[in-house]
Amino acid sequence: MIKLKINTLTGGTAKRITVTNGSTMRGVSVTRNWVAGDTIEIDCLRKTIFVNSVPTDYLGQFPVWVVGPGVIAYSDDFTARDVTIESIYVRRWL
Repeated sequence: MIKLKINTLTGGTAKRITVTNGSTMRGVSVTRNWVAGDTIEIDCLRKTIFVNSVPTDYLGQFPVWVVGPGVIAYSDDFTARDVTIESIYVRRWL
């Protein structure tokens, strides 16, 4: 699970946020009008994205991480921003 909170931003109208596996560059993007206080939850296991607790459309492929060191990459096209990113890794056994 990856959680993002937009604390402050400038230029959030019709803009994109992208979260990827920084090693493979596989990721998802959400485009919308963003405002301070928006929260995004990306669940790579269930393949869902929620913005402010509402299911949201996205483009791309959900990133996957293998056990070991990994990289989460974040990008947006805002003019300025302050974003908090939290990730939770749950080891799954098959």
